[in-house]
Parts: sequence; C-alpha cells; structure tokens
Amino acid sequence: TLEASKTIPISVGISEPLLVRANSRFAILPASKTPTFAFLTNNVNQVKVSVYKVNPEDYKKFNDVHYDYEGWHSKLEEYGELKGFVASSSKVLAIPKAVDQFRETQIDLLPYLNDGIGNAIVTVEKWPRVKDNVQRFAVWLEATKIGIDAFSDERSAVVFATNLKDGTPLAGA
Repeated sequence: TLEASKTIPISVGISEPLLVRANSRFAILPASKTPTFAFLTNNVNQVKVSVYKVNPEDYKKFNDVHYDYEGWHSKLEEYGELKGFVASSSKVLAIPKAVDQFRETQIDLLPYLNDGIGNAIVTVEKWPRVKDNVQRFAVWLEATKIGIDAFSDERSAVVFATNLKDGTPLAGA
C-alpha cells in the first residue's frame, strides 16, 4: 500500500544530438516550388551534406547500397561515402545553435537538376563523424511535373497522368 505522497526531484539534461529526415528514403519534390530537400537537427552543430546527380537507371544501385550507407548491416567502416556514386557537391554546414530545439535546414537542389526536373541523391551526416555514434541517411529525390494516380479493382485498372502544377491531363499519356 502507498503511504504518504512524496515529491522526488528529477534532473533532465540536454538531449542527445539527433539528425532526422522528414521523408522516407524516396521522395517526390513538389513541382510548384523551387526544388529543395529539408531535414531536421536537434543539438547538432555541423552536418556534411552531399548531393549526387543521378539518372532513373541508377535507382537499383542506390537501393542496393543505401542500407549499408545508413549502417543497417554494420558496415559503416567500409562505406565512408555512398558506395558506387560520385558526389556533385559535398560541404560541411554549420547549424545555428539552439539547445533542445529542432532546426530545419533546406538544401537547394536546382543546381543539380535540369530545369527543375530530374533525380538526385542527398546524403546528410552528423559531422564530424564519431565512430560509435554515426548518424546519417541517404534519400533519393525525384523532381517531376507529372502526377500519376492509379485505381484498380478485380476487373480493371485506370491510370491518370496529369500536370502536377495545375492538375490538367497530359495529352497522349
């Protein structure tokens, strides 16, 4: 049984540094905006961001190596960078200090796309790398002006292809 109530002080320190992607490992960039990729940090001072210009046929290779890059198979020492790809740009960014507050950072992808359309891989890593606490991720991004909607039942499938900017149907699709 409980006796008298007791107040016990609890000390809470600063949160551990954390790097978070807002998307899964694949994301479609909105056609109506300047193509950017956003990620969140909490108590992280610096990140290394690399952007890779890629083509749709590179997706299988990305799919094969991204789990190893993120450390799912304990191969972090083997893969310093995204294996099999050459970065178009790689730089260390300072994150404005804010204790225990999430910060959003946006990466402009326009220089890596063709007129705002195309594919890119973005990798983000807490920097400098700490052997026992590697935090990083890789995301495949697609910037397109085509929207695809598909509906099916047991007898048929219907697919609509539209312009993402205004929703109008695409001729011949």
